[in-house]
Amino acid sequence: MLFGEYLVGKGLVDEETLVIALDQQRQQNSPLGQIALKSGLINKKDLFKILTEQRKPESKEKSFGLIALELEILTMEQVDGLVASQSESNFLLGEILVEDGVLSKNQLNQCLQDFYDADPDGKK
Repeated sequence: MLFGEYLVGKGLVDEETLVIALDQQRQQNSPLGQIALKSGLINKKDLFKILTEQRKPESKEKSFGLIALELEILTMEQVDGLVASQSESNFLLGEILVEDGVLSKNQLNQCLQDFYDADPDGKK
């Protein structure tokens, strides 16, 4: 179960609010390719190669980083650094819900604790 589903199931967030928050998250979070381009690790031609490969049916499930490694455009160390940078700059769903005033910080902390303490079915 995903955290957003958990919040809806507990009645703390309605589905419309969740969809809006997830859309905000998607818009605010930077794709790995964009971060790689901005950091100068790849150029636009490399980005195009990786994205073109990623769109192929046999590569649909492969991540940007894996394809960049397979094409020998980036090294493992570079991909690891990009992923670390991405995780530091990306917004989490809970942060967005607090920022939007849907949940308080205390509610978020309690929900996160309950969510991680719950079994896979979302029950204590």
